Amino acid sequence: MNRAIAPAAVLALSAATLAQSGPISLSFDEPARDRWNYPFAATPGVRTESPIFGATGLEGFDDRDSQFVIGFDTAGDIPTGLGAGAYRVISARVTLVVQNDLQFAYDATQDELASYFLSDDPDYVEDTTVGRPIELYATGYRNGFTIDTWEETSVFGGPPIVAPAEGARNAFAAFYAGVDDVVDLSRQVRERIESTPLAIGQTTGVAVGELVPVETVFTFDVDTCAPGAKAFFDASFDAGKVNLTITSMHSAELGSTEFPSFFTKENALSPILGYAPQLEITVIAVDDADLTGDGSLDIFDFLAFQNAFDAGDPLADFDGNCTLDIFDFLAFQNAFDAG
Repeated sequence: MNRAIAPAAVLALSAATLAQSGPISLSFDEPARDRWNYPFAATPGVRTESPIFGATGLEGFDDRDSQFVIGFDTAGDIPTGLGAGAYRVISARVTLVVQNDLQFAYDATQDELASYFLSDDPDYVEDTTVGRPIELYATGYRNGFTIDTWEETSVFGGPPIVAPAEGARNAFAAFYAGVDDVVDLSRQVRERIESTPLAIGQTTGVAVGELVPVETVFTFDVDTCAPGAKAFFDASFDAGKVNLTITSMHSAELGSTEFPSFFTKENALSPILGYAPQLEITVIAVDDADLTGDGSLDIFDFLAFQNAFDAGDPLADFDGNCTLDIFDFLAFQNAFDAG
């Protein structure tokens, strides 16, 4: 891992852990964990590529049947144990590299949930775009597993709702209604759960609707204001780990291979060419008012806040409501006064 810390950041002691003053920017060249999260994966945690596809309407299998979990360790860089509401993500970007060649079409937008229903369903809506999007979600856990105990080589799942594997997985694409209120989205279509992903995969190397060649780079810029995003990141940084799940509902029925597959950290090309999953993230812990990161609070922090506010930078969203207004000035003032 290459940690690119904000240039002006200096180390300061925190009651919870060793932390930095000001915004904390981290850059991970590869994950600590990545897993092809599929019920029939013979090599969980060590496979060299991870396909993602769906099995919508297929009894015994999740709608989001083949998922890709990637995990990064933030403890030691971002203070842990501060509790819900203590963390504010300014920006986060995940980068993945496509491993298969010309197997799926690029779709840059979210599709309506009803477009995945069976065509004879009265609520069915036709998808007018070519392909299906690649979506980034939070990760949830069950069967006694938690973010602290789940690893890339952990057993896939417990007893299924419907054999052989429906509703069984121990780690799953999730929506965080709260830090302790996590919704499994693996069976999203049959349960008709509306949700917004943290990000939709984007690329500049291919036009929308065209087939995607091998080695195409996809980026996922997290919408930090997406429903559930704050609760997820609060739980993650509190534990010192960020586990994300990449999924799609490209069909794999009848032996189709028209779905995405991505390089993992175990692929021999990943360390040579930088093809492993990557994460860049900037976080403020406990609304730190030291925006210059020089270890002191002074007029320059006010100027940095003003510049960020004028530029529409999320850095200035000190009350965390995803809107820049007078209340952010008051929240910054309170953080400054509190030291």
